[in-house]
Formats: sequence, structure tokens, C-alpha cells
Amino acid sequence: MRVTSFKSPVPKRATGTPALQREKHVKRPALSVQLRLQKRIGALLREARIEAGLTQTDVADLADMAQSHISEVERGLPNITLETLCLLAGAVGLEPEVNLHNKPTRGRRPRTSHS
Repeated sequence: MRVTSFKSPVPKRATGTPALQREKHVKRPALSVQLRLQKRIGALLREARIEAGLTQTDVADLADMAQSHISEVERGLPNITLETLCLLAGAVGLEPEVNLHNKPTRGRRPRTSHS
């Protein structure tokens, strides 16, 4: 018996919610933007650590991380998770806060909240 492939005349449905489908088309930020943010976050954590009178080893002990990782974060090297950011911020006495600036986009309406 010979088996041949069968192509369905019905097109495949898009998978995921409309929001997820839109996310796939959102451009990733330029690497330079990401690196700038990482370096800025690292500098803020370093400033807060020094102001609190803590060493990198102190912060590492408080956040249960290696001192070498604290050094890397302060230099803006790794792409840290939000969990790591919160742990380090708490260790140096900071409270993380989000402040994203809205930049105008051509041809798109700004999102409105549905409260």
C-alpha cells in the first residue's frame, strides 16, 4: 500500500491570542538601548551600595548570590531577571520602580486603559 501526503484545503488557523500574535511583530529594542539600560541599572545599584556602606560581598550575602555576579551586574554585563533586580535593589535599600516613557509612534493610536 502506498501512502501519500494529504494537504488540507483548509488553511491553518493562527495560534495564540491576538495579543500574542501582535507581540511577534513588535521589534526588539536595539542592542545599544538594552546595553545602556543594563549599564544604568548597574551604576544605580553600585551608587546605592556605596551610599549604604556595603561591600559587594555584603550585598552578595544579603541577596544569596556570588560576589562575582554582583560585580558583573554593577558593570552592566549580564541581562538580569526582574527577580534578581528586586533582590539586589532590596539588598542595597532601593525599591524598584517602573518609569517607561511613551514615545510617539507614527500611524498608531496610543493605547488606552479599559478600566
